[in-house]
Amino acid sequence: MKKTIIAVVAMLLLFAGYKAVNAVSDHFNYIERLEGANSTLKTNVSTLESALNLSEAQRKTELEERKRLNGVEQNYQQKVADLEIKLSKQQEKSRDEIKRLEKAIRNAGVSDEPVPDDVIRMQRDRAKEVNRRAHEGYDNNEQQAHGNGDRLPAVHSS
Repeated sequence: MKKTIIAVVAMLLLFAGYKAVNAVSDHFNYIERLEGANSTLKTNVSTLESALNLSEAQRKTELEERKRLNGVEQNYQQKVADLEIKLSKQQEKSRDEIKRLEKAIRNAGVSDEPVPDDVIRMQRDRAKEVNRRAHEGYDNNEQQAHGNGDRLPAVHSS
């Protein structure tokens, strides 16, 4: 009977040892799977952090570009306003000169007389020259928009 009890105890010890070895083995497998999952998560976090850093850099670049474009827009608006003021002053000078010339013609008493052909020819030549210069100014319109707009284009006449 003693041998039986020893055999049963030995069997129980072997069974307990087998269960313990299986439990430890399962535990190590579980830890190994956790470490693999942890490694994958670390890789994902690293990838996401890189993407976030890139996104932040792009956002910063876009903000700087937006500030630069706002400055360009303000500069453009100021130049447009300055050109409009120059244009209105030039138009006012032109109106005043036209009025002065009309008054001079009325006072000279020649308003009903035909204009000589030489004068008409001279006026046409002068208009062509003004238009030629205006066209050159139009070709350099980009320079005018950047602050080199000392000349205003003339109106084409027929």
